[in-house]
Amino acid sequence: MTARQVRQAGDGSNIATSARTQRIRKRSKSQLWGVDWSPSYVAFLIYVFVTTTYRVQIGTEAMAAALILLPMERRPIRLPPPVIWAIAFLGWAFVGWGGTQYPDVVWSQIIELAKICAIMFVAVNVLTSRARLRFFMLAFLGFFAFYPVRGALFSYFIYHGNVQGRAAWNYIYSNPNDLGALCLLPLSFALGMLASESAHWVRYCAIAGAVILPFVILLTQSRAVFIALVVFALVVLKGQKKSRVKFLLIAGAATVVISLFAPSSVWQRLGTISKVTNAQSAATAQDEGSARQRIEIWRVARTIFAEHPITGVGLGAYPDAHYVYSQRPVFNRIARGPRDAHSTYLSVLAETGVVGFFLFFTIIGVTVYDAELTRRRAKPAHPARATQIFFMETGLLAYFVAGIWGSYDSVVLIYLYITVIYSATQVLKADLPPRTRVLRGRSRSVARTNRVLLRKLPS
Repeated sequence: MTARQVRQAGDGSNIATSARTQRIRKRSKSQLWGVDWSPSYVAFLIYVFVTTTYRVQIGTEAMAAALILLPMERRPIRLPPPVIWAIAFLGWAFVGWGGTQYPDVVWSQIIELAKICAIMFVAVNVLTSRARLRFFMLAFLGFFAFYPVRGALFSYFIYHGNVQGRAAWNYIYSNPNDLGALCLLPLSFALGMLASESAHWVRYCAIAGAVILPFVILLTQSRAVFIALVVFALVVLKGQKKSRVKFLLIAGAATVVISLFAPSSVWQRLGTISKVTNAQSAATAQDEGSARQRIEIWRVARTIFAEHPITGVGLGAYPDAHYVYSQRPVFNRIARGPRDAHSTYLSVLAETGVVGFFLFFTIIGVTVYDAELTRRRAKPAHPARATQIFFMETGLLAYFVAGIWGSYDSVVLIYLYITVIYSATQVLKADLPPRTRVLRGRSRSVARTNRVLLRKLPS
């Protein structure tokens, strides 16, 4: 064998060894989905488990651990716009606390909002890779499926511990309307993973979630969330033309499941949607006066906002303020008591005024704006991941459609959901080529320079 042949053989063995080493490394990484684990990320997952399931009361401890361990992350710490605006909202809540008539209640809610800001800060700094995002979404869907969804189904069909024939569970899921609205968020995760993941078992789990979650929403018999679900479906059908057949197949499977197992009371209650759109028809709706009561509560909420338009009555103080205002003879007695505002928009306006309203929805606006721009840029190169962002945006839209008839602004999961949209957007943005707008701008400047030079040339 010549020296050249020996060298070639040696190079071939080195290449084979290198390829084998890469396969071993890839196999070892794939066992944990390639997630680069860190103490802060693990503490964050524990917090999400506690917040979603309420199984163990260590949410504050997990959040504190995630914050303390955050400097151990390999990437630089960032303070993005959604978190900045959330902190600004917290600062405005402090301003409202200075002038409220319910300082103890407002201070307690400020502490909770401070915790939410802290966990948003942790979330955007640990959800920094596609692998981490994927594992988080799978974990969240698992937490939600095995606790509130399973609990609601068992309670409805086995224990018959439902609320007036409507599906519910415990804690923040004890109100059927709240449970239905919160189901919209994991539904968007499930559809997004169905569009972006290739592993068969993940897709099967996503299909199961896409069928069961709408079924649970209908069992809650929440007319507001049903309207939001219809909006969700219409937006998806309009925006996803290429995958419209797939979505229709999933919707058809969900319809079959619902038709087989949903009781007649579901359709009877949903059939009253057209009767509760105004005060006159609400008075005749056979739903124990809930629609009429909501409209009267809205009158009280509008009055509270009109008398406190700048700072509101204080974050979290609406039920106390409503109790006082509803005693006025101008309001029907059906609205009396420490009621909820039954509207996210009226609740934010009444509690924090127009400034707080602006700050709260700016948190959402800056997130969705960046996500939509990135989604449109990524659509040609990464259509599946762009579709995943689309489902997240649609889920957020549906949630706030339901928020017209329910107060969902203080739920921790919605702030967490916003940070997930932001993180998914940044991960996708990092995989995109440089903006073509910059290149077009440079080409325009070059063309402009050439025109100037041509004018200066002698004729």
